[in-house]
Amino acid sequence: MSVVPDGFGEVTINMDFVAGPSNPMAIVFGYSHAGVNPSGHASVIANSLIASINTINVWSNNLLYLSVDAFENPGGVSGSATVGITGTAGEAALPPQVSVLIRKHTATGGAAGRGRMYWPGLTVAQVLEGGYIVGSSVVLMQEEFDDFLGSIAGADLPMHLLHGVGGPAPSLVTSLAVQVILATQRRRIR
Repeated sequence: MSVVPDGFGEVTINMDFVAGPSNPMAIVFGYSHAGVNPSGHASVIANSLIASINTINVWSNNLLYLSVDAFENPGGVSGSATVGITGTAGEAALPPQVSVLIRKHTATGGAAGRGRMYWPGLTVAQVLEGGYIVGSSVVLMQEEFDDFLGSIAGADLPMHLLHGVGGPAPSLVTSLAVQVILATQRRRIR
C-alpha cells in the first residue's frame, strides 16, 4: 500500500464497459501538487486524459471512462471529476485483465524506481499472434501517453511513484513506455 505524503496526491481513473456485464476497472498513480485542491486537480487530469488518450482508433467504444478521483494529504481530502467519454473504435474490447502494459520510468535505480500501469480497452483487432500489439498502434499509443505525461506535468501535477511506509521518497516519473506485448493482471495470493 502506498503512502500519500504532504504535497502529493493519488489519482484513480475509473472505467467500466458500456455494454455487457459491469466490470469496474481502475488505474491509479501518484502526482505532486503545490496546493491542496483535489477537485481542481482531478479536473485538470481528466481534461488531460480526454485531450491526450483516446485520440486514435485502438480503444474500444465499449470502454467508458467514468471519472477521475483525487486523494491528497494533509487531512486526506478528496475530489472527483466526471469524464464520461468512450473509446472510438467500434470493435470489441479485450477482457479487462488483458491490458496494455505501460512502464513508468524514473531517475531512481532498482525496483523502487520502476512502476507500471495496466491500461484496458484495447480492441481485439489490434492484437497479433502471440499477444503482440500491431506495431503502428504501439507508436501511436506511445505518442498519446507522452502527451498525457507532458500535459499533467505542464499543469504542475507531475506523475510520481508513491512508496509504502518506510520506503523512499516519491520518485518523479520521467517517461512512460508502452510495451509491445499485452500483459495480464493477476492478483497476488499471500
